[in-house]
Amino acid sequence: MPVYFAMLMIAFCLGTTLAWVEARRKGLSERAILNLSLLIVFSALLGSKLFHVLFDGLSAYYVENPLEPLAFWRGGQVYYGGFLFAVLAAWGYCHLRSLPFWAVADCYSPAIALGLAFTRIGCFVSGCCYGKPTDSMVGIQYGRGYPATNAQIRDGLIAQDSTASLPIHATQLYESAGCFLIFLLLWFIYRKKQKADGGAFLLFGILYGIIRFMIEFLRDDPRGTIFLSWLSTSQAISLAVIGASMVAWRYLS
Repeated sequence: MPVYFAMLMIAFCLGTTLAWVEARRKGLSERAILNLSLLIVFSALLGSKLFHVLFDGLSAYYVENPLEPLAFWRGGQVYYGGFLFAVLAAWGYCHLRSLPFWAVADCYSPAIALGLAFTRIGCFVSGCCYGKPTDSMVGIQYGRGYPATNAQIRDGLIAQDSTASLPIHATQLYESAGCFLIFLLLWFIYRKKQKADGGAFLLFGILYGIIRFMIEFLRDDPRGTIFLSWLSTSQAISLAVIGASMVAWRYLS
């Protein structure tokens, strides 16, 4: 079983458990949360794969390999695509079941942060979402056959017979650590002091958006650009998420 897929499953199981515990504390339907969790995972997988195909500059590859997007266990996913699809699915489900959307979203916020922390560990082991070369002491190297090594050989940064990449930023672990800190804040501090529904979800959006925007400057994997190549697609979405979360926070508070 690929490590990335294993981390996805761990993220789903832990996330569902945390959401269930929080829903029970809030007096929400536990069965509805379990059903919604299944809908969220399928929606997230669909959205993350769709965004990967559309925005990561690999459309030509997928034209030649049309069944490859179905292999979700191999990676090749865009978090924001999964996030947006999951939010839309959750909103629709809450509307149909007459559930308070913002309260439900708060239940999932710590779960999303912790799930992302585990998923990025899977990215690190698999070698995707890698960073730019660095001379600093935090640089790590991948062996032959990993995406970073292949890209550096292709770009002429290392010789064709190189057995390892140049030292690069472990951007996956940077993001994993950031998401774990967000989880600790939301689960152990903020949820005990929260007053209005939606606060935890919007705080996650702001904090993760900032972390993701900054880490994108250190990433070196192909993931699409926007605004005359000044920003990556994920940076543009991060800015939109931060702005929308701040506006919604002011409206709800």
